Amino acid sequence: MDAALWWFIAAERAAQVQLIARAAGKPVPIDHRAAVATRERFGTDLAAWVSYQPLRQTVAPAPPPRGAEGRQTSDVNIMNG
Repeated sequence: MDAALWWFIAAERAAQVQLIARAAGKPVPIDHRAAVATRERFGTDLAAWVSYQPLRQTVAPAPPPRGAEGRQTSDVNIMNG
């Protein structure tokens, strides 16, 4: 799912860049060879997953701390230990 989220974010960013480029004047397209090389390097699901991880760490809540026995502290009953 992380890779799919990254592709959605990347597509949104690409659309924004294209609109900004067109507003600034006539965009200069990259050649086909450069486009293929970029896709081969950054166009894999692994690359998308890796690219999403820093963003995921900022938006996903941290897991709750664990107690001494490996249980989550929220699972520990104070009265029964």
